[in-house]
Amino acid sequence: MTQHLIVPSNPTPNGDLHIGHIAGPYIGADALRRAAIARGEVAAVLLGTAWQQTHVLLAARRQGRDVLAVASEFAAQIEESFAAADIGYDVMLRHEDMPSIEQMTRRAWSTLRELGMIVVRDSVAHYCSPCRAWRFQGLVAGRCPRCGSSDAYGIDCEQCGLYHDDAELLDAVCAVCHEPTELRPLRRAFLELEPQRAWFEQYLGSITLGDPVREYAESVLSEALPSVAVTVLGGPGIPALDEELPGQTIYPAFELAPRYVVMTARHRAGSAYEPARTRTTMVFGVDNAFERVFLFPAVLRGLTETHAPFPDVMHLTYFYMLDGAKFSTSRRHIVGVAELVGVAGADAARLYLAANRPERSPTNFTRSAFEKSAEVSAVRRLRAWADTGEVPPGDEDSSRDPCIELEHAASELADALRPESLSCQNAARAVLTLTGLAGASHGDRFRDAVLKVLVNGAVLVPDTAARLASAFAVPRTRFDGAAQRTSGGRG
Repeated sequence: MTQHLIVPSNPTPNGDLHIGHIAGPYIGADALRRAAIARGEVAAVLLGTAWQQTHVLLAARRQGRDVLAVASEFAAQIEESFAAADIGYDVMLRHEDMPSIEQMTRRAWSTLRELGMIVVRDSVAHYCSPCRAWRFQGLVAGRCPRCGSSDAYGIDCEQCGLYHDDAELLDAVCAVCHEPTELRPLRRAFLELEPQRAWFEQYLGSITLGDPVREYAESVLSEALPSVAVTVLGGPGIPALDEELPGQTIYPAFELAPRYVVMTARHRAGSAYEPARTRTTMVFGVDNAFERVFLFPAVLRGLTETHAPFPDVMHLTYFYMLDGAKFSTSRRHIVGVAELVGVAGADAARLYLAANRPERSPTNFTRSAFEKSAEVSAVRRLRAWADTGEVPPGDEDSSRDPCIELEHAASELADALRPESLSCQNAARAVLTLTGLAGASHGDRFRDAVLKVLVNGAVLVPDTAARLASAFAVPRTRFDGAAQRTSGGRG
């Protein structure tokens, strides 16, 4: 039996989740988990909040509070938002897991240092004279040297997702006082990726990458792979404890692979884990692409003795926009998870966000479009069917054969929620088709077949599927895309 480990991006506890987060990695991860279970397989979503990020430090500084207290408060809110959206997970690392994460981080660091993959050399980094402090990660903002976007900070660009050294950031300013920074000499550690090119080409060529991930990987591999700065001076993080790097801490993104190893160990302790039958799928945003596609596996190479499987499927999503602009917690340009669920319920929110998920390019959310959407209407029709027994109005089209439509929708629903072909958009479209077919005047046995597919395959709307199962005594069976219909004349 295949076992699936599903690893979405780690939420940063510098604020609560908003619907942009759900529409990206989390609805995808939850759907993969539920669909695998519906096929009779074993699946687990592995999560953990990223406490070490400078964004958390900034949030605490704005509130004038202790960073751990703020992180703990937001982590609790994040878990509440997952519950509101009916997003399931099997492992959630919290701050008390930091000793295990630190131990695994040091193991990776030591191995990669011994192998010569981590080197120490002189470089330059940003320093804020007014604050008298070094500035890294979210503490220094500017323009991306690769694409010119102003949505860049540290080594990250939210526009192109391509790596740049933090010293290359253009027009850099301190995120605390907003004054320009200056470059000063600093001896730091770097993880060398170009010497690993052959390994990356073999590894990435042997696994399943969603089209956007493959295009991204090919773009990065078309140039010399970078040396990635993996230590900073000041700020949160695990101390490097390297005599050549006094006072420096390990860059938080370096912890991604050690966190994953701790997650898998936690899962393994409570399940019949079989590495040979395990597949790992990673789901992340385009702004995390470099860290997930290149940095993560490079660090995991230093932890091979832990037997944590390398990811063999990777998918990314683009940014979800709100009224044409990026979601922004600091500007309060957001729609909270509980807020959207409060409008139409969790299943309607899930189905709409799945249908509008930014899988190939950025997509946009507006409240009016949500409230008038076919997805919200479909969930209401299905729930009314379960509550009253009254068959929902059908989407009659005499030019189509309902039986063929049913077979196609069932197959599309199953295929869209397999790791190698993940598309929540396609799965949502199939649910809409099935909702229309429920009212087709094609006999009770046809309608029963539609019900079986909805109950067992419509994992995007789990509560609605459960209501239908209960109302019409539909048995739970494995769902692999077969419509399991029986012929029936028109009623």
